[in-house]
Amino acid sequence: TQNASIYVNYSQSFSPQGMVNNEDDINNKMDLEPEYGTQYELGTKWELYDGSLLLTGAIFDITVSNVTVQQTLDTPVNGKTYITTQEGEQRHKGAEVGAQGQVADKWFVTGSMMYLNAEYSRPASDSLNGKTPIDAPEFSANLWIRYEVTESFALNFGATYVGERYADSQNTITKDDYIKVDVGAAYTMPIMGSDVSLRMNIRNLFDKDYLGGGGTTDVTVGQGRNVNLALEAKF
Repeated sequence: TQNASIYVNYSQSFSPQGMVNNEDDINNKMDLEPEYGTQYELGTKWELYDGSLLLTGAIFDITVSNVTVQQTLDTPVNGKTYITTQEGEQRHKGAEVGAQGQVADKWFVTGSMMYLNAEYSRPASDSLNGKTPIDAPEFSANLWIRYEVTESFALNFGATYVGERYADSQNTITKDDYIKVDVGAAYTMPIMGSDVSLRMNIRNLFDKDYLGGGGTTDVTVGQGRNVNLALEAKF
């Protein structure tokens, strides 16, 4: 219709992988095959309030073959403690909803939420068959709100939620879920014929401790509270 649409999307992907580069891996220096992906997506988009608000929704099914997986050996072999293979597939199925636009005279919002069911599809004898890949949360969401106090001054509020994730391919170690809050302010003023903007952002306002991407040996520690101040001039 004039304010709504439905779409279907099909795509394929190709991602080179290089070689194994770990002296503690049985297959060190082995050339890796490329990863191949196939994605199916069905979605819809709706424009409301004369186009000022856009709502979106989609379901998707993504299959990646030749997935590179490094596993820890129960018993070291010739002093090697890891083995890297590419057998089987990784499949991601899920749904995502989102909204963006103007919800009131001075209020603007952007947000999304995703449900994800991710798992390895490996040979039945493989211990990873049916397991969830590292860093694939079942639920995640983000929200960003902007309030325009005046034509020159605006306040921003953002929140990010990441659900519980596994830190190892055997699904024995988990990383806690977390919510990270960011705030900011922006002020624009004309100076000598140029538009000058002053922006301040406080990321991780409540100094939340959290773990980002990575596994058990190379995890990324989330950045603590930090303040950023920027001055921008357009001329």
